[in-house]
Amino acid sequence: MLYYDLLFKEAKKIKDKQVEAFTMAAFHEADEEFWLAPASSTGKNHPFEDNGEGGLVRHIVKAVAVAEQFAKREDFSQYELDLALSATLLHDIKKNG
Repeated sequence: MLYYDLLFKEAKKIKDKQVEAFTMAAFHEADEEFWLAPASSTGKNHPFEDNGEGGLVRHIVKAVAVAEQFAKREDFSQYELDLALSATLLHDIKKNG
């Protein structure tokens, strides 16, 4: 499914193998609803394009881009970036579940 591929691609940016493995394991345990859910149940708190099927995944991909920009500006080490990417990728994994 496309939604899986989007986040797995983002997770591949993580260089530390333990952090990547943790992130991937969490994805594999995620409820099916996570992959299909809109970013917002009310439609109020996220852009229109993130409110349909798979909107939560699109929201997370956008959040990863912001985390990368912040990490670059703040001169994160690679490990700090890896942790930030993992945290961002997983920040909504239990939403609605």
